[in-house]
Amino acid sequence: HAVGDGDGETINGPRIARLCAEDWGLWRTCRQSVETVGEHLVRYDIAEEERGVVRARLARIWELIEAEPKSRGWRLRDRVGDRKRWYDDPEEVG
Repeated sequence: HAVGDGDGETINGPRIARLCAEDWGLWRTCRQSVETVGEHLVRYDIAEEERGVVRARLARIWELIEAEPKSRGWRLRDRVGDRKRWYDDPEEVG
């Protein structure tokens, strides 16, 4: 889907950016996901033109996320970084 700012058939980039600006763990997970998709894009059985579209959309989402002002809590958590786990393993949830 295209990256937009509304509902419907678009990915609501500004909403994702706002959520990531409030939650460092979500930001970190999104960053990891965007990087992983970008790294593995050559493995997908799609045309090079479609890969370009995916790259451009990932770049747009990330541009919006990085431009969004981060909360004070986000900035404090960013200082800790990856030294402290920010996620729960699926086996631990339940």
